[in-house]
Amino acid sequence: MTNPSRSANETTGTVHATALVVGETGLLVTGPSGSGKSRLALAMIQAARARGAYATLVSDDRVRLQVLGSKVIAIAPLRIAGMIELRGSGILKVDHLPRAIMHMAISVDLPQEHSRLPAADARYSPQPGIDLPLVHLVPGHLHDPTELIDALLQDRLLH
Repeated sequence: MTNPSRSANETTGTVHATALVVGETGLLVTGPSGSGKSRLALAMIQAARARGAYATLVSDDRVRLQVLGSKVIAIAPLRIAGMIELRGSGILKVDHLPRAIMHMAISVDLPQEHSRLPAADARYSPQPGIDLPLVHLVPGHLHDPTELIDALLQDRLLH
């Protein structure tokens, strides 16, 4: 039975995150302010493009999320569309998509229980209707996102 209070095309709100697309995979990078979300997104975009893969920003700092059936759509708010912050350096204008389907969340915050391998069933569910597989990256431990990009592009990332 469907919930009559939820439409199939419902905007669920705005989250503090950075959304990007690498290859055909939509990624939502989450974490506290100053944790390196924008820096990681730019590094991932540059690493993918260096390998000849498609990669672009959707939105930085604030991302509107919309549920469409079983899909989570990231939408760039108009005020900040095509802009990404380089902390301490300023705002850059960059190529972007106005919206994209998100497939996975990447947290740059420390997991609740720091372990060598995070739980395979970890999920990002900040609001009702939003449920994405979650990968944790320990801040400062990913100096070059090349291996992560390669794993994403080759569908080798186990989550």
